[in-house]
Amino acid sequence: GLLSFIWIVKDIAQIFKYVRVLFYADDMKLYLPVECSQDCLKIQSDLDRLTKWCEENSLALNVNKCKILTFTRSFRPISVSYQLNGKDLDRVSSMTDLGVVLDCKLSFRMHIDSIVNKGSAMLGFIKRLSNEFRDPYTFKILYTTYVRSKLEYASCVWQPFYVTHVNRIERIQEKFIKHALKRLPWNPNLDLPPYENRCRVLVMETLERRRDVARVLLIFD
Repeated sequence: GLLSFIWIVKDIAQIFKYVRVLFYADDMKLYLPVECSQDCLKIQSDLDRLTKWCEENSLALNVNKCKILTFTRSFRPISVSYQLNGKDLDRVSSMTDLGVVLDCKLSFRMHIDSIVNKGSAMLGFIKRLSNEFRDPYTFKILYTTYVRSKLEYASCVWQPFYVTHVNRIERIQEKFIKHALKRLPWNPNLDLPPYENRCRVLVMETLERRRDVARVLLIFD
């Protein structure tokens, strides 16, 4: 079981000479800043140590699930092939870690694309499901539980700084607000109140404001 695995690998970090190690449950990440070819050799030497340790402890590695991801903004990054257990490791340009999509430039554009698509799909499903609802606060419960939670998960890590990305995320809540309040007696001859004011009708804040508050609270903690 998982506890047995954790007990076995609890001292594995001590075998590495150069790389640093991050653990989460049965997931392990090895990382090291690479500034020259010697750093690549250091990584490979620690991978060899890992292979030897696994052989000594009769622990089989699934090399197909092991990936290499280089984070860099350089146009000519240092890129070499690494081997584990005699097999070349696959190099990828992005991967999902604990629900957050990490790309090689840490721009989080792929993550924003992912949550916007999932949020839009879930909002569409909820709108169809709640088409006969009369109480907008019932619709709000569904939205905050199944849509907003997806749009805000780990936002302190990937918080957008481009206006385009901010607007793409906010547009989902705008659609929700418009749908939730569609049965209110708005004057058709007048423009709708500003988006922020419509949020206040449902006692809500904009998603951008909520991300800012979450970031401040994280720093305060």
